[in-house]
Amino acid sequence: MFKIGEKVVCIDDSKGRYTGKITLVKGEIYTVIKLTNVEEGGVLLKEIEPMKNDYNSYHYYSNHRFRKIDYSFSEELLEKIKQDFFKDKVAQAII
Repeated sequence: MFKIGEKVVCIDDSKGRYTGKITLVKGEIYTVIKLTNVEEGGVLLKEIEPMKNDYNSYHYYSNHRFRKIDYSFSEELLEKIKQDFFKDKVAQAII
């Protein structure tokens, strides 16, 4: 679902089922640094210090807590702004 290095946004910041702590912030953007395929899959995040469980392995955050960031809207908007800017510059040069 996700790739290492990919930016994701938190959509579920409820308490962790193993830790009982709230460590995520809904709406915050995080960077995936490690993946697991256990159960529904999970991620470790660059911005949050990984917590270890009683077996000295890391607690991964479930994939369902995040979604990919969609950059297509901003890329399309930037392209439109560039085109409009270029049209204005051409129009000014003619006048």
